[in-house]
Amino acid sequence: MTRATSNRGFTLIEMMLVVAIIATASSLVVMALPANSPQKQGREMLARLADAIPVQRMEAMAQGSLFGLSIKAHGYQFMVQDPSSSHGWRVISALEQPDGETITLQLSQQDLLLDESPADERDNKPQLLLFPGGEVTPFELRAFAQKQAIATLIVSESGEMQLVDATETTP
Repeated sequence: MTRATSNRGFTLIEMMLVVAIIATASSLVVMALPANSPQKQGREMLARLADAIPVQRMEAMAQGSLFGLSIKAHGYQFMVQDPSSSHGWRVISALEQPDGETITLQLSQQDLLLDESPADERDNKPQLLLFPGGEVTPFELRAFAQKQAIATLIVSESGEMQLVDATETTP
């Protein structure tokens, strides 16, 4: 008595068909996802800054050092006061900027716009300060895409932050 055992597996064609179905389904899902629009990039950039400021404030208080925030037209970076540096400030974070140059930032601080500040004050020095006592230079930072306002980050002297979409109205 012999028993016939069947060791049948999947054929190559069956495997290729399954892979083709999975590839088609995944490409449809990727195409259905919304694109990373400039509006979304601008809001996310301000949200990341809003998350980073409290961390840097705590670091300034822990170290007892003066920290700064340098705002450029297309990004921002944190700095720490360093007397041994040629400009008196040392960069502690890479320039945070969106992909491409579709997002433009505009800083308002005590009725002084970023572009109105003298050129020698902008070079390698922060416009905003985070003091060792926890205080922050109050400011408003607006993000624009194609000259259309996206969102505004408002920071008070005590470090309280509010991120407002351009479509929202504040009471």
